[in-house]
Amino acid sequence: MNESPQCIVLIDGFDNGHHLTYLRLYAKTLLERGHTVIELLPNPDKVLPWFEQKCPSHLDRLFLASYVHPSVQSPSWRLRSFFEPIMRWRYAAKAVRDAPKRFNVSRVDLVHFLWLDDYIVGASRMAAFLLPWVFPFRWTGLFFHPWHLRIPGGETRYESVASESMLRARNCIGVAVLDHGVAAALEQNIQRPVVAFPDATDERVARHPPSCLVQIRERAKGRKIVGLLGHLSRRKGISTFMEAARECKNDDWLFLVLGAMGEAEKEALSAEDRACLEDAIAGQVANICVVPERIEDEAEFNTVVCECDALFAAYEIFAHSSGLVTKAGVFHKPIIVSKGYYMQEVVEKFRLGVAIDQNDSHAVLLALDVLGDPAESERRLGAPDYEGFMRANGVEALGPAFDKLLECTTT
Repeated sequence: MNESPQCIVLIDGFDNGHHLTYLRLYAKTLLERGHTVIELLPNPDKVLPWFEQKCPSHLDRLFLASYVHPSVQSPSWRLRSFFEPIMRWRYAAKAVRDAPKRFNVSRVDLVHFLWLDDYIVGASRMAAFLLPWVFPFRWTGLFFHPWHLRIPGGETRYESVASESMLRARNCIGVAVLDHGVAAALEQNIQRPVVAFPDATDERVARHPPSCLVQIRERAKGRKIVGLLGHLSRRKGISTFMEAARECKNDDWLFLVLGAMGEAEKEALSAEDRACLEDAIAGQVANICVVPERIEDEAEFNTVVCECDALFAAYEIFAHSSGLVTKAGVFHKPIIVSKGYYMQEVVEKFRLGVAIDQNDSHAVLLALDVLGDPAESERRLGAPDYEGFMRANGVEALGPAFDKLLECTTT
């Protein structure tokens, strides 16, 4: 544990999904380790009741202020890589300056961006050069998608290479990544400490399950459930998932699709997939259950995870970490992921499930044949190491990860 309490600003312009989870868990972890936390987020009232319940004895060191992700548009496309990141940093700097005055806090020791990507990816070298003057605070953050270290040369991925110049800026003390497999390479590139953070998740289960669980159980009729859960898009592998359902001759499985999906994401699907999705929503496909809604409460979402017998996360060209893998580890659910990236590494290391080629619906069915039979699964994959996974990725791993990151402020 860090022996010198610090005042740490946690900043995120979004507070939905995993953003909300991290805003809660990161602040709670730091408060429990004796630090003062100023949290800048869109809706402070959204998180205050959670803190009042979970860490009431630390509220005297927690300060919440409104902050929304800045909408910035460059006056010229030629200036985009300079103008837009610099304006975002200026906006953040003003918020960091104003918050301590508002709460009568004497100083800020460190600013931690919970979604660092929007501030560094695609930024020019000139933006990196000016950054210490634009944002004169020591800072760090969580770099979600260092694509260039997993998909070199991929379309638009070259922009993430530019992020390394921002991470070499004078006031950057280090960076956190969820993809443990790229930490060493990134550290070598930027010559700054890189800390492998756990992809921690809310581990609560609701006392009262969401109403949709009644519908899911009625549709399942005792069958095993494989779930594609969360925000839905083609990238999440929904086409492969539904194709596998259409091809499945095994009546033991119900294919559950649960989550919100925007019109643009629906349009990205094929006509066949859109028709299948609409038929399934209407209850006209025997082995597909679609619940087209977002479950806002994380504990209620977890009850749906617990209802599943397997999870599906064979995403398309998704290089880094997914919170659904952590859900699989927390709730002991076998999971299907795509080959080639970080999720394959972590799933195979801890024997949590099966990695398949993306877009391979037949491979989904073969994986379910294995995962649906615990004895066969253990014979083929070995016994899952849930304890080892949780030591690396559970909520309890957050404290030591932050300690390691904060050590960088004293060197």
